[in-house]
Amino acid sequence: MKNIQANGHSGTTKAYIELGKKLAIDIPEMVKRGQASTCMLLSAALEEYFEDAIKGKLPRLSKTKAKKWFGAYGPISTLEVKIEFAYLLELISAEHKHDANILRGVRNKFAHTTARLSFEWAEIVDMCTKLSTFKKNEGAEAAYVLAAVKLIDHVKTHIKEPSLFDPVEHKD
Repeated sequence: MKNIQANGHSGTTKAYIELGKKLAIDIPEMVKRGQASTCMLLSAALEEYFEDAIKGKLPRLSKTKAKKWFGAYGPISTLEVKIEFAYLLELISAEHKHDANILRGVRNKFAHTTARLSFEWAEIVDMCTKLSTFKKNEGAEAAYVLAAVKLIDHVKTHIKEPSLFDPVEHKD
């Protein structure tokens, strides 16, 4: 895969092209905004896919209960809990869970600091080297993006599309 450079940030062309198609986002614009933006966007997308896949495994979940359980301060409101639930419901493998928790950890590093971080920062590099997608010659950012795309692809296979035969709404 050919490395790309955009605003000082590197990654792999293939990973970014795949990501743009899957998430329908403007990859060059995302890269221009910076690495923290890339990280946060991918984490948010992954979290939404986890939530949709988990909800699909809960056939009696009404809109009211979904809001209670998945909404702010609900018991399934955090990415950490969604990852664990996805694993317990056999939506993801142990390797997926491992990678998802690393992605979550990196996201937390970017989100909870006032320092200007990058994927070249030692602690983030160390975390990303533990991803199943890490290749020494491609770096931490590429490993992060590829792991996120891999997880999103997998989780999407568990999202049930609405059917004409599905019940409209369960009563609480």
